[in-house]
Amino acid sequence: AFSGRYVQLGQSAGPEATLRSGDIRGKSLAIMGFTLGHVPQDKTEAAYHRLIELASSGDLKVERETLPLDWAGEAWRRQQDSPHRKLVLVP
Repeated sequence: AFSGRYVQLGQSAGPEATLRSGDIRGKSLAIMGFTLGHVPQDKTEAAYHRLIELASSGDLKVERETLPLDWAGEAWRRQQDSPHRKLVLVP
Protein backbone atom coordinates (compact mmCIF):
# COMPACT_ATOMS: atom_id res chain seq x y z
CA ALA A 1 0.00 0.00 0.00
CA PHE A 2 1.08 3.59 -0.48
CA SER A 3 3.16 4.78 2.52
CA GLY A 4 3.27 1.19 3.80
CA ARG A 5 5.83 -0.21 6.19
CA TYR A 6 7.69 -3.51 5.92
CA VAL A 7 9.23 -4.73 9.17
CA GLN A 8 11.71 -7.61 9.17
CA LEU A 9 11.35 -9.60 12.40
CA GLY A 10 14.11 -12.16 12.29
CA GLN A 11 15.46 -15.02 10.30
CA SER A 12 13.11 -17.89 11.13
CA ALA A 13 12.09 -18.19 7.48
CA GLY A 14 15.58 -17.44 6.14
CA PRO A 15 18.33 -14.82 6.19
CA GLU A 16 17.05 -12.82 3.21
CA ALA A 17 13.90 -10.83 2.52
CA THR A 18 13.26 -10.49 -1.22
CA LEU A 19 11.05 -7.70 -2.53
CA ARG A 20 9.87 -7.30 -6.12
CA SER A 21 10.66 -3.83 -7.44
CA GLY A 22 7.16 -3.48 -8.93
CA ASP A 23 5.62 -3.97 -5.50
CA ILE A 24 7.59 -1.13 -3.91
CA ARG A 25 8.31 1.35 -6.70
CA GLY A 26 6.68 4.76 -6.24
CA LYS A 27 4.96 3.96 -2.95
CA SER A 28 6.99 5.91 -0.35
CA LEU A 29 7.61 2.78 1.71
CA ALA A 30 9.56 2.42 4.94
CA ILE A 31 11.64 -0.73 5.33
CA MET A 32 12.74 -1.43 8.90
CA GLY A 33 14.56 -4.07 10.88
CA PHE A 34 13.36 -4.83 14.39
CA THR A 35 14.77 -6.47 17.48
CA LEU A 36 13.46 -6.59 21.02
CA GLY A 37 16.91 -5.38 22.05
CA HIS A 38 15.71 -1.84 21.25
CA VAL A 39 12.77 -2.04 23.67
CA PRO A 40 13.45 -1.35 27.37
CA GLN A 41 12.96 -4.40 29.61
CA ASP A 42 10.16 -2.78 31.66
CA LYS A 43 8.13 -2.04 28.51
CA THR A 44 8.64 -5.59 27.23
CA GLU A 45 7.47 -7.02 30.56
CA ALA A 46 4.43 -4.73 30.71
CA ALA A 47 3.42 -5.68 27.16
CA TYR A 48 3.86 -9.38 27.94
CA HIS A 49 1.69 -9.12 31.06
CA ARG A 50 -1.00 -7.27 29.09
CA LEU A 51 -0.91 -9.95 26.40
CA ILE A 52 -1.37 -12.65 29.05
CA GLU A 53 -4.33 -10.71 30.54
CA LEU A 54 -6.01 -10.48 27.14
CA ALA A 55 -5.39 -14.15 26.35
CA SER A 56 -6.67 -15.26 29.79
CA SER A 57 -9.86 -13.20 29.50
CA GLY A 58 -10.60 -14.46 26.00
CA ASP A 59 -10.30 -10.95 24.55
CA LEU A 60 -7.32 -11.89 22.39
CA LYS A 61 -8.39 -13.62 19.22
CA VAL A 62 -5.87 -15.23 16.88
CA GLU A 63 -7.21 -16.55 13.63
CA ARG A 64 -5.65 -19.93 12.96
CA GLU A 65 -5.87 -22.97 10.75
CA THR A 66 -4.79 -26.46 11.82
CA LEU A 67 -2.95 -28.62 9.31
CA PRO A 68 -1.54 -32.16 9.62
CA LEU A 69 2.20 -32.30 10.27
CA ASP A 70 2.87 -34.03 6.97
CA TRP A 71 1.59 -30.87 5.24
CA ALA A 72 4.62 -28.89 6.50
CA GLY A 73 5.78 -28.12 2.96
CA GLU A 74 2.33 -26.86 2.02
CA ALA A 75 2.21 -24.73 5.19
CA TRP A 76 5.54 -23.08 4.28
CA ARG A 77 4.26 -22.38 0.76
CA ARG A 78 1.01 -20.89 2.07
CA GLN A 79 2.87 -18.82 4.66
CA GLN A 80 4.76 -17.11 1.84
CA ASP A 81 1.38 -16.00 0.46
CA SER A 82 0.58 -14.32 3.83
CA PRO A 83 -2.62 -16.18 4.78
CA HIS A 84 -3.48 -13.59 7.49
CA ARG A 85 -3.84 -16.36 10.07
CA LYS A 86 -1.54 -18.65 12.00
CA LEU A 87 -0.94 -22.03 10.42
CA VAL A 88 -0.60 -24.68 13.14
CA LEU A 89 0.90 -28.08 12.35
CA VAL A 90 -0.24 -31.05 14.46
CA PRO A 91 1.00 -34.66 14.50
